[in-house]
Amino acid sequence: MNWNKIKDKRPKAFALLGISRGYPPPSNMSDYECGTVFEGQRLLYDFFDEQKIYVIVELEVQYTRELDEDGTNPHYVPDGFYYLIHDERQLAASGMKVYKDRSEAEADAFTDAFEILEEKLTE
Repeated sequence: MNWNKIKDKRPKAFALLGISRGYPPPSNMSDYECGTVFEGQRLLYDFFDEQKIYVIVELEVQYTRELDEDGTNPHYVPDGFYYLIHDERQLAASGMKVYKDRSEAEADAFTDAFEILEEKLTE
């Protein structure tokens, strides 16, 4: 994730993240980039849950026409990951593509979640 871009484009949402975690607004973005302030994606899931913005990353599954050896069930194969973001009212956003890597899907999802939170904070 590009923390500098999030800080510049979504300043209210970014500031709320720091305040809710007991951190002062950063003067040095390298603290964020090296992970000393925010440890991992779990913190972001928890933060957005507290704001009633729910980020969901799921496995995209494609079904094939192949049957099991006994001729019954079609197979399904994982095709990658996608995301959905809900707020307390409705579906707020969704990834428009399938990501081969979960962390890529999470990065785009959280970037969108910051945008949704920023809009919510300016209402």
